[in-house]
This record gives sequence, C-alpha cells and structure tokens, in this order.
Amino acid sequence: AEVRDLPSETQFASEPPQRDIGGLKLSDALYNVYLGEAEAWAKDLEKGLFQLQYGFDDRAYDTAIARAHSLAGSSGTVGFTAMSGLARAMEHALQRLHAHGDHSKVQMQTLLRGSEQVSYLLHQFAAGFLKEADPSTLAAIEALEPPQSARPVVQDDAQAEPDVAVEAL
Repeated sequence: AEVRDLPSETQFASEPPQRDIGGLKLSDALYNVYLGEAEAWAKDLEKGLFQLQYGFDDRAYDTAIARAHSLAGSSGTVGFTAMSGLARAMEHALQRLHAHGDHSKVQMQTLLRGSEQVSYLLHQFAAGFLKEADPSTLAAIEALEPPQSARPVVQDDAQAEPDVAVEAL
C-alpha cells in the first residue's frame, strides 16, 4: 500500500477574492462595502454644499462635515490616502467656516470643486484606478479661511454681552 501525504489545512483554505486597485489590495467584500458607503456619503456631502451655496444653514453644515469626516476615515481605513486627504481637508475647511458663521459663494464653489474631485476619485476607484486629487483644488480647499467680516457664532444668547447704552448726565 502506498502512503500519500494528506493536504494541509492551508491548501484547503482559499483566500477571499481580492481586487487590486493601483496596488491597493482589498477583499471584494471590503471593496463593495466601502464603495457603496463612500458613494452615498459623497452624494450627501455634495447636497449639503449645494444647500450652503444659498446661505448659512447649521443642518447643512453638520451633514457636510459628518459626510466629509466619514469619507476621510473610511478611505484612510482601506488605504485610499488621496481620498482621505481630500475629504479631511474639506472637513477641516467646513469646520472653520461653520465656527465663524459665515462663508462666501466663492468658498462654497471651491468646496463644490472638491466634491467633484471626490466623485471623480470614486469613479476612478470603481473602474480600478487609484488616482490623486487635483493638487490645485486640494491647495485651494486647505487655504479656505472664514471671510474677514465673519464673526464667531454665539452659541447661547445668555453668553452674549448685552448692549449697554450710556447716557450723558
């Protein structure tokens, strides 16, 4: 009788299907979850920015900041550093503008260009290409500061100093 070696456990275990996107290797499951969530967050981010074009709105800011934060974190988790950096820059710019209670149309247009870059990067990612964000758009977003006329938002009316009229005696 001939004795044969039995296959080892590792020969039976098959690796889950993976995708190679520009050298970034992800399981199909992680790829599908990330892409589905990232696309939904990108749409919500863009929607919030469109709303902000027409004026200051706390809810639109909150949504846009939260979606940029989610995009930055999840992209960093899967190793998509270009998307993570762009989304993080957008999150921080939105936080600065929100904290000062003001923004200009030009600033919102800059952030909308960033949102277009997010969509572009996601479409390229879905097609199997790992692209970088446009450097000029990223730099413009990183440079966003509240308008000079902006003043910090007072959270509670009780914290505001009352107007005191001084009458001449």
